[in-house]
Amino acid sequence: MRKLITLAILTGSLCSPVWADDILIGQVADMTGPEGAWSTDFTNGAKAAFDQINAQGGINGRKLRLVTIDTKGQPGKGVTATEQLIEKDKVQVLFGFTGSAQIEQIARRKVLQKNGVSLFAPLSGSDMIRGIANGSGDSRDVYVPEMFHIRASYSQEARKLVKQAINLGMTRIAVFYANDSFGTRGLEAIEAEVGRKKLALAAKGNYDPNKNEVTEAVNQISQAQPQTVIMVADEANTARFVKAMRARMPGLQLLGLSLISPQQLIRDAGLEAAQGVGLSQVVPSPFNSTTPVARAYRDAVARNGSKEITYAGLEGYLGARSLIEVLQKAGAQWSPDKLSKIAESMGSMDLGGYTIEYSTGDHRGSSAVDIAVISKDGRVLN
Repeated sequence: MRKLITLAILTGSLCSPVWADDILIGQVADMTGPEGAWSTDFTNGAKAAFDQINAQGGINGRKLRLVTIDTKGQPGKGVTATEQLIEKDKVQVLFGFTGSAQIEQIARRKVLQKNGVSLFAPLSGSDMIRGIANGSGDSRDVYVPEMFHIRASYSQEARKLVKQAINLGMTRIAVFYANDSFGTRGLEAIEAEVGRKKLALAAKGNYDPNKNEVTEAVNQISQAQPQTVIMVADEANTARFVKAMRARMPGLQLLGLSLISPQQLIRDAGLEAAQGVGLSQVVPSPFNSTTPVARAYRDAVARNGSKEITYAGLEGYLGARSLIEVLQKAGAQWSPDKLSKIAESMGSMDLGGYTIEYSTGDHRGSSAVDIAVISKDGRVLN
C-alpha cells in the first residue's frame, strides 16, 4: 500500500496558512480518483525533495510547505480549487497539478495569468498546455506564460513507441485509445508517425472514459491480428485491455504511455499479463545507480520511511528540485508574479543526469523519452 506523505490532503475548505514565514506551495491533484496512484507516487517524490531541503534549513531560512487539494478525479473542481489556494490560502507558487482535463481548463480560463502565479511541473503530457509563444506549434495548443514543464508530451511518447515497434520489425500496428482529447491526440501522433514510414494502422479501437468498457475495442483489434498495440489510455482501462488481449493473443507486443505505473499495472492486471509490456518513460530509471538524481531520489525517499521506488516518484522529485533551483535563484526577496521571469532566465538546468531547459516563450522543459519493459519477475528494465 502506498503511504501518502503530504502536508495535507484536503477535500473541502482549507485553513488559513499557519506558517507565515514559510514558502507555501499549492497543489491541485487527483489523489483519490482515476489518477490517484500516479498522483500519489509523484507527490511522495516531491515531498521527499522538499523535506530534504527543509532539513538543510530551507531556502534563505524559509521552509517549503506543500498544501494539496484533492479533486478526486473531478476536473470541474480544478479552477475553483486553484483560486482557493491563491486567494484564501495565500500560496506563493503552484506545483505538481495532476489530471490533464483540469489543467487544460485552468489554461483555457487563464487562471494563472489573472492571478500572477506560476505553476511548475504539472504531471501531464497534454499537448494542449504545451504551446510556445511564437505560435509555431499546433494551433490547438495554448501557451501559458506562467506554466513550466519538465517532461515530454504524450505525442512525443507515442511517436517514440511507433519508432520502437518499427525498429523491431513490426509493421502491423494497432491503437487502443480513449475517446477523448487525450486519446485522439495520441492517435493522431501515431497515425502521422506510421504514415511517415509509408504504413497504415492495422486496426484501432477506442473506449468511452465514462463507461470503462473495453470489450468492443478488444474484439476490433484482435480480429485484425496485429503484431503490436500501442495503448493511449488511463491506468485502469490499460489494465483491463492488457488482461483481455493477453487472453486472446498471449504473445502480442503491448506498448503504453508513461502515465501507466508499471507497479500498478502488475497489481491490476497480474504479473502474467503485465510481463513484456513496454512503457514509455520521460525521466531516467529510478533504479539506475549510475544516475546521480536517481540515487538522490532513492536516498530522500528512504529517509521519509518509504520503500516504493517509482518513475512517477522520480518525476515528482525532479519537479520539486527544479522549483527549488528557481526559488534559490530568486533570493530572499521575490514576489509570485516575478517567478516566471526568473525561471526563464535559468536556461538549462542539469538536475543530476536529467536536464530541463527554459527560454523566453518556450517552457516545454524536456523532450526526452525512453522505454522500459516489465520483466517476467516484475522488475522494470530499460
